[in-house]
Amino acid sequence: MNESLPSDSILFSLVDTEESSDVALEIETALEHDDLRSGQLGTHIYRNFAEAHQAEPRDLVTATQLKNVYYFHARYHYARYGTYTGQPACLVILDLSFQQYSNFRFKSAEIEMEFEDADNVGLNPHEVDIDTTFQPRVLAFEPQDFNGPVTSVEGSNTVKLDVPIQVPGGFVGITPGVSRSKDFVRDGWFKIHGVIKEDPPSMIHWTIREDKIRKNGIRSEVSVATIVSYFPGHRFAARVRVSADVFFPFLRPMCGKKDDPIYFDPARMRDKPSLRVKGVEDSNWLPGLHLGVLDHLPLKKFTRVDALGGSFLT
Repeated sequence: MNESLPSDSILFSLVDTEESSDVALEIETALEHDDLRSGQLGTHIYRNFAEAHQAEPRDLVTATQLKNVYYFHARYHYARYGTYTGQPACLVILDLSFQQYSNFRFKSAEIEMEFEDADNVGLNPHEVDIDTTFQPRVLAFEPQDFNGPVTSVEGSNTVKLDVPIQVPGGFVGITPGVSRSKDFVRDGWFKIHGVIKEDPPSMIHWTIREDKIRKNGIRSEVSVATIVSYFPGHRFAARVRVSADVFFPFLRPMCGKKDDPIYFDPARMRDKPSLRVKGVEDSNWLPGLHLGVLDHLPLKKFTRVDALGGSFLT
């Protein structure tokens, strides 16, 4: 994206690179441009209408769709309270689903999860000073850096050089030149990478990329697991935004910007029965959990990204 463009600008580009044989007219829009496209892309604004949603997350956090082209969403899956490095903390798991129709695959996606003090929700940092005393901090998360199985393709490039010669009488001829071949191996893999952003460190940004060799889209099901600090007696909130690149002209849909945040009230949630964590038989006894200590939980297992092979790099 050209950073010199204003936030509501549209940039058209023809994609035809050495790494990709895909050729399509694409559109890139700034995150703020969601305002202009929300209606035509079927974006629904998700609100906390139920009183219970002021204390615990609603099930469907955010979603968007375009009929016969795509659908994707983020769902709240699980929360568990305890301690991490001796301080009060909460494990939060979200499930992401990307459903593609026909050949309109998802080439990539971005996920942002931002935590904040519930009392600061709705405050504009440009108008008031934000008190971050009770701001949650991200203490651990997964996936941090994951590569799927490697796909390799072999090939060769041949270059032929013909040499012109001058003969008596002015006739110009071409002699057989030399041909050189250079073999190559090109690798590709599905990838997820996450980083902690902001100060205090309260936001995680994940990028997901398809295997550039296979070009079969990103994984349809991914979970993200986060351990975040909290302060007893204070609710905290999280905002979730998801955007994706669809291999179809003019589409870079995004959802979550206008939705209400999801709320967590430790006083009301921590004593409720736990929901089932996918891949774990008994969520009331998570592997690695002892006396509410979250330090040794297998966060990588909760993400499910290695179900089809691959490896975590951190």
